[in-house]
Amino acid sequence: MKKMIVTGIAFMMMSTASFVGQTVDAKENGLHKETEQAIELNEEQKQEMAVLYEELFSTKEEIIKKYAEFGVISTEKAEEIVKKMQEHHKKVKESDFIPKWEHHKARKQP
Repeated sequence: MKKMIVTGIAFMMMSTASFVGQTVDAKENGLHKETEQAIELNEEQKQEMAVLYEELFSTKEEIIKKYAEFGVISTEKAEEIVKKMQEHHKKVKESDFIPKWEHHKARKQP
């Protein structure tokens, strides 16, 4: 029994070690292309995005309120969630509906 445990642990260590050196960087392979140009939406596009985001946030708010009504979450928690969603909605509007995903790059780089 002891021999099987030691063999199993050794096998797991060797199989894990074989994956350590095999990281693939998408940038080096040309799969990830950076766009350095500033992208801006025209007024019509901003209006379309505003309508979609308004629908999105109002639907989410309705869902949260229903959860509170059904007792899944407390009303205090529902109010907190709605408040955070409203703050997020404000930030989305301020950024002219352009997503800001650059801050995630720092976590992915070794």
